[in-house]
Amino acid sequence: MASFLKSFIFLMLLFEIFGCQKKQLEENNFAKIEVSAPDSMYAGQRNTVKLDFEKIKKGDKINLVLQNSWGLKSYEFEVENPNSMKIALMDTLSGLLSVHVTYKG
Repeated sequence: MASFLKSFIFLMLLFEIFGCQKKQLEENNFAKIEVSAPDSMYAGQRNTVKLDFEKIKKGDKINLVLQNSWGLKSYEFEVENPNSMKIALMDTLSGLLSVHVTYKG
């Protein structure tokens, strides 16, 4: 009975140790980027896209991808402020414009 109890306690400690490490890794690996952009804009009009960050460090690279009926445009930016960033857009073409942000693939 004593060896069963020791084995049980040992297994519970192993589960606790590995469970905590996995949770810490999951919490630390995810970055969050919130994109705020205008609902509409006129051709040739200058507008701003605002990005709010969580868990992104200064000096990291992000990519802003603009997609419209003419194709894709991709821009790479280095994060200067780890909390937020504003990017000016000037799309001279008409039609629907989709804005996407990528970080580390």
